[in-house]
Amino acid sequence: MGNGFKAFKLIVQRILTPMIVLSITASCLPSSNTKVRGRESANSTVGSAAVGIGQGRVLKDNPIILSKNSSLSINSDLNRLLGSAVAITTNPFLNANPNCFGLETCFEIRNSKEAVSALQTTNGRWSYSAATDEFLQVNTFYHINKTFDQFFENLNLSLASSYDAFTMLPTYDTAIPNTLRQADGTFKLNSQMLLAFANCDVADNAYYDQANESLCFGYSGEKKELRWGHDSTIIYHEAGHFMQKLQLNLRNNGNISAQMSNNLNNEAGAIGEGLSDYYSYFINGRTHWGEWAAGHLNGSRPLTEDDNIHAPGISKDDDGRLSYPQYLTYDPNYPTEPIEDIHMSGMIISHYLVALTQDLEAKCSMTNLVARGYVVTIISETLAELGDLTTIGTQKNSKVGKVNMNPLHSYLWFSTVNPITYRSFTQTFAKNLLNTIGNSNLNRCNGSTYNKDNIEALIDSYGLLLFKTYNENRNHSIIKNTAVTNSNRKKSLLIKKSNLMLDPTTGASSAFVIDNKDQILSGISQLQSSGIIGTLSPLTPSDLGFNNNNSKVSPGEVVAIAINLFNNSNSTMGGIDILANDWEHVDKSIYNRPCQYGPDLWP
Repeated sequence: MGNGFKAFKLIVQRILTPMIVLSITASCLPSSNTKVRGRESANSTVGSAAVGIGQGRVLKDNPIILSKNSSLSINSDLNRLLGSAVAITTNPFLNANPNCFGLETCFEIRNSKEAVSALQTTNGRWSYSAATDEFLQVNTFYHINKTFDQFFENLNLSLASSYDAFTMLPTYDTAIPNTLRQADGTFKLNSQMLLAFANCDVADNAYYDQANESLCFGYSGEKKELRWGHDSTIIYHEAGHFMQKLQLNLRNNGNISAQMSNNLNNEAGAIGEGLSDYYSYFINGRTHWGEWAAGHLNGSRPLTEDDNIHAPGISKDDDGRLSYPQYLTYDPNYPTEPIEDIHMSGMIISHYLVALTQDLEAKCSMTNLVARGYVVTIISETLAELGDLTTIGTQKNSKVGKVNMNPLHSYLWFSTVNPITYRSFTQTFAKNLLNTIGNSNLNRCNGSTYNKDNIEALIDSYGLLLFKTYNENRNHSIIKNTAVTNSNRKKSLLIKKSNLMLDPTTGASSAFVIDNKDQILSGISQLQSSGIIGTLSPLTPSDLGFNNNNSKVSPGEVVAIAINLFNNSNSTMGGIDILANDWEHVDKSIYNRPCQYGPDLWP
């Protein structure tokens, strides 16, 4: 799936799905190895007398937007684009935001991975030339701090809208616990401070490393002229990956465990990229991402169908939306060349969320800022429920085992057996949308109604109405289980599982085996470094001496297997994952199945 393996197989006649995963970070673009970079020119404080204590100058947007020049050279003098002085921090170091319970600061900015501490101010001011490493760190700090502030402000509003202010009882079946905010106003979210490296030695890329809880902002150009930390949309996107991790763990008692995807090249990884693009929109309200850093590599992304970068035929009409699964391999920068990449696949989610935001503006007479806040609240509700490793999921009708099987095996279930998919995400998101904005008793639509038909019609226009009910009680006691209105399903296709089979073509292989020693060793190393697997059995030779590269499964080999699947329907199929294990986590006391709920009640 990652590093040469493919995630989404949308060929109508044949679907090939591998079973070993070789990817560990969430990034903007594929990265490449480079030599260790040397230190830039010395510090150059500019105009420090013109800024107050705790202030500095930054790029308030990326250089393309500030200059209004889409072909701005990467060698341009960015000092001309700096705005008036803004508040940075009165701390002596570039660390701030005390909103994380148990931590002095939520995050810290360092120059590079080799730096042992954050930048320290010598005169209380943070004004530097845009060509220096110091400016890069200050600019990164400013925009990450802005992301944290807006995230926590929204979380406060989410709590206020979820509970009665006097009784602190939930006004609907919220997934956001009222124990989240502590007495001192901080939030019990993460047990480890986020580190951001503003000057990473990585070419043509920026990424979030979930294993080490860090952000890395690289460079582009032969002389490393373009810094990714100069593009605020890149910063918002990568910080968005961290915010998703916080949202997934709102119910996990401050011990962050659930992650959007251990295997990035799957639907959960694509959804995570789409959510991070939406986070950029949440912060700045602009419907395009990465014009400066990614744009110079022809990798910027739109967030709405009326963007002129899109191919002809894509529009805001219901028939022109960026729908699933047809557009999983669509790259607007190279529309005639299908590409299997989670950043491109994630545009389906980002476009849907922006379209929803604009729909709420129009139908509920909201400002764009308020609508963006509502959408992020519903994302928080959705991820908190799906990521709950206590398996309860929501505050009302609380019952262990409602999500993620049971507490003992919840992590395995969530991360491997039943990870987040387009279907599970949109079903849970739609339920939360129906319970909040769609609940006329709560009057969240400013006296108007955003009803079930509005919800389903927009989701269907993206091909994502892939569920039959809203499954409010997640297969437990049926109190309420709202059905989707069939007439609203016009683009979304439900394909029978029986249409997926081993390739019946005469002479076709049922599976392909990868047993090349070097490839498998590399894969094992990456899986171990990401924490996905532990050590191999002591009975397995460390050099994989039994692997013979004959494309067959032989005794003693460690192999990757790709099942040769066949789509027997007349429709494009997406989102195929093959799970290989011996079901050791089955609840054998009941039905001896990978589920607790009986033979016909699989989630």
